[in-house]
Amino acid sequence: MKNEEKKMGKSSDKKFRYKRPKTEYTNCMKCGEELTNMNWSESQQKYKRFICMPCWTKRQKVYAAKLTLEQKLAARNKYNEQRRNWTPERKEKNRQRCYNNWLRKKYGISLSDFNAMFIAQEGKCSICKTIKNIKGKELHVDHCHISGQVRALLCAQCNMMLGLAKDSTNILNNAIEYINFHEARKIAGGKQF
Repeated sequence: MKNEEKKMGKSSDKKFRYKRPKTEYTNCMKCGEELTNMNWSESQQKYKRFICMPCWTKRQKVYAAKLTLEQKLAARNKYNEQRRNWTPERKEKNRQRCYNNWLRKKYGISLSDFNAMFIAQEGKCSICKTIKNIKGKELHVDHCHISGQVRALLCAQCNMMLGLAKDSTNILNNAIEYINFHEARKIAGGKQF
């Protein structure tokens, strides 16, 4: 009976699965957009998923919305159990992957861009020129809050100083004048307030 259905073009009980012809495809099978390294991840290329990341994200959100709370908790528990067995190398690789994703999302740069900036600055803060690594924290990415343009890597103190001054050269110049005024008074032996 099933052979007759196949011959007649009728589908069997199995779900229909779209199969691509064995030729070079460089377009997303959902939206038709050209697949490049910017919209096609390494894992999608590795497993030959011919779908761009925006379409993949939509697909995954639809899938996740269908899951029940029990299924979500079971998946989370399984993942946490697997993480407990990770080697230190695997944990470091995951930390770098997460940091790379965060850098891309927040600043539009990759971890390799960050490392290139770090090497170019010789591991020093771009303002105070000292090597700072307080409590295991690395240098921070400084960026313009208006344009979003990445400027350099700064230590936490210098980055906070610019943030509190709202990147205003007037405020920073006033602070310099203030410090110079009080230093001159101190040298002259004037009364300190």
